Amino acid sequence: MASIPVAITGAVTIVGYSITLPFVTTDSFTFSFPYLSQDDFEIEVNSETILDAADYEFTSDYLIQLTTVGKDKLNALYGLLTTTDMTIRRRTQVTTRLVDFKDGATLTEEDLDLQATQNFYLIQE
Repeated sequence: MASIPVAITGAVTIVGYSITLPFVTTDSFTFSFPYLSQDDFEIEVNSETILDAADYEFTSDYLIQLTTVGKDKLNALYGLLTTTDMTIRRRTQVTTRLVDFKDGATLTEEDLDLQATQNFYLIQE
């Protein structure tokens, strides 16, 4: 399998790949944008299939690799194709605030930075 990065114009929180099938467990996909949590990712294949957390794992901070479950799932769905596209995008938590300020609590730089970063990432997305 070969994967070729694809430029996505104007996007700072998305990376695309054009993939020659079949998928294998040594398939690794890199990205360079920052994130708050590894749970903040959505991986889409062929513009329709969104991978579950069991389908991939982080092998380093900016490298995602398919698991056996993910490889088998994708090969079953797209085994007849010769190429397909994959998109990795950051989806920062939007329904829950990561910081909840309370009256009389100590206001820390860490909490302020986390709140500001969450807002900044949401604006980017």
